[in-house]
Amino acid sequence: MIMILVTGNPFVREFTNVIIFFFGLGCILFFLYSGNRIKKDYVALLSVQIIVLILPIFLIEPSLENMTHYLKLIFLIVSVQMYMKLVDINTFKNTYINIIYFLCLTSLVMYLILIAVPQIQNYLPVSYTNAGIAYKNFGLLIWHADSVELRRNYSIFWEPGVFTAIAVYALILGMDLRSPISNKFFIVIVCSLLLSGSTVAFILVPLFVIHRILKHNKIKVRSSIYRLLLLAVAVVLVMLVWLGYVEFANNPLNKFSFENQSFNNRYLSLITDYQIFSEGVMGVGPDEYSNRVWIYSGEVLGSSFNSILFSLAIYGLPFTLVSLLLYFYSINSLHMDRLAKYIAQFSIVIIFFTQLLMYSILFLCFAAIYVATSSENRYLTRNKADEKKFTTTNNKVADFIQD
Repeated sequence: MIMILVTGNPFVREFTNVIIFFFGLGCILFFLYSGNRIKKDYVALLSVQIIVLILPIFLIEPSLENMTHYLKLIFLIVSVQMYMKLVDINTFKNTYINIIYFLCLTSLVMYLILIAVPQIQNYLPVSYTNAGIAYKNFGLLIWHADSVELRRNYSIFWEPGVFTAIAVYALILGMDLRSPISNKFFIVIVCSLLLSGSTVAFILVPLFVIHRILKHNKIKVRSSIYRLLLLAVAVVLVMLVWLGYVEFANNPLNKFSFENQSFNNRYLSLITDYQIFSEGVMGVGPDEYSNRVWIYSGEVLGSSFNSILFSLAIYGLPFTLVSLLLYFYSINSLHMDRLAKYIAQFSIVIIFFTQLLMYSILFLCFAAIYVATSSENRYLTRNKADEKKFTTTNNKVADFIQD
């Protein structure tokens, strides 16, 4: 849960560095103290990651900010990979899906209450981040206080797009054939995503619905005609929800127009990041990136909206490729059918093209699935007593949330 909060909650994100330090230190020390072993293959893999990450240091002007940034990222990568080996992938998957289901269900109920009785919104407290950004606070549902009224489902996240990205990964993990997500969980998460008003949600949700109809084993339909009919009905329902929703959620299709400020900023971010990357395929480092993105964008942007181009501009092509490969290898290491893997890979690309989440603590956990599961113990091996302890604890958490 703490990883979800650090990644997406506007109030917890302000303590990211402190939380990551204690989390990482705890994971590394516990892993080593418990008699777990680091294998040669892992040392080789980590060495490749570190080498391609620090290569730009020899090509850019050295600074304390750059060195601190790279060391923090290396520390985070190592911490997350050891954590994923400690908790067991199945335990992580089940716990994560249960937490997302809980957040989606509570936000859905609260959202419908506020829509049904909008007067309640006038009496809710306003909470501020350290940066002065104001949010209306309904407990497990927040939204920007400058909105006239609640229009989109944020859940506990700082904006609906982040909520969508984090919830979509629960749907990806839920396509694992060994323990597919239940119909109840699937419906709740999908409904919450549709109410987020996120363009990414409207692009990806139909793909998961189609996969659910075509591949889910619990749908006992012998005739292919009926199966196609169910598919057609599902697609039509999704489109009807979309079209009926646009009146109060601001039509997501409008975001693909230069008249939309969000689209303009994202397009400017894409062009700016590409320009910086084209000037140095090995990356320019975080310090120089901050200077150039401000100048090249005409003093409009302070950062990026696109994880992939952001990574190319700062870290360069080699490290970005290695990072993306780990995400794709992690997806392939899950027990999914071919269609599910294609949907998962496409979802990851769309998410990273719209959100700066590629190197967040939560998404690095997803990239570490390959390291934690590859050939069972190719990279890191775990003490059996340690494995039982972690699995029992996390299963209790998952059962508590589900109940």
